[in-house]
Amino acid sequence: MYDSIYNFSNIKRAFYDARHKKLNNPSANKFEINMLSECVRLSDDLKNKNYKVGKTTKLKVYYPKERNIESSSFQDKVIQHSYCDNVLYPIISNKLIYDNYASQFGKGTRFGLDRLKKHLRHYFFSNKASAEKYRRLNGLPLVSVEQGHYADGWIL
Repeated sequence: MYDSIYNFSNIKRAFYDARHKKLNNPSANKFEINMLSECVRLSDDLKNKNYKVGKTTKLKVYYPKERNIESSSFQDKVIQHSYCDNVLYPIISNKLIYDNYASQFGKGTRFGLDRLKKHLRHYFFSNKASAEKYRRLNGLPLVSVEQGHYADGWIL
């Protein structure tokens, strides 16, 4: 699987993934100016096992709380995207539950919200149906939705 990391087209795709939403990033802009030659260089360095991880940049972030972080170089981010997309993701994606949406292709926020809505509706109507069945079998009067507390539960 190592060869899929340094495959030129995978490196190029990883560049675009790493570049996403970084229009004002100087190191991303510098890489983009010579994108084809940089991708060839990264591919060759990985293929020949000469790649060296770059230096990190230390930053202080103030939101949502103050903390020190280290940021990888842009070329390291490109390699990371190639590794994650071409090696890690294929290995672990089929082992994840269907309702895991974190960083999965085709499973964005909207998909997750739609699935949550489906599960909540199913939970509510299942509870309502079983409570009404119980009340009918025991000769008790039906109660309003508000009094039934059919939505009481937990979400993990």
